[in-house]
Amino acid sequence: MVEINQVLEEIVSDMHEKFGRSVMDAYRLNRGWLNVKWRMVTDQGPVFVKFYHPDRYKLHVSEKRKKIELTLSLQQRLHESGLSCPEVYASTEGVFM
Repeated sequence: MVEINQVLEEIVSDMHEKFGRSVMDAYRLNRGWLNVKWRMVTDQGPVFVKFYHPDRYKLHVSEKRKKIELTLSLQQRLHESGLSCPEVYASTEGVFM
């Protein structure tokens, strides 16, 4: 079972270490099935963060993770092309997850 507070702590840490953003506040959004989402206020502005539930998305299977990464990178390319699509932020290493 996923412990939401622990997930939030890890995300806040990753936001700082991998994305160079300091989280000042986080508001949990109670929508969706198994996934957990937050609206976060960072030192670089507001962001939406989605935690993909490992059981629902079978994240232990590398092919599944790669498909999610591909989907996120395609979403970012659509955004960059000017389509009405939310921006996806990559880590400092260029990884979307």
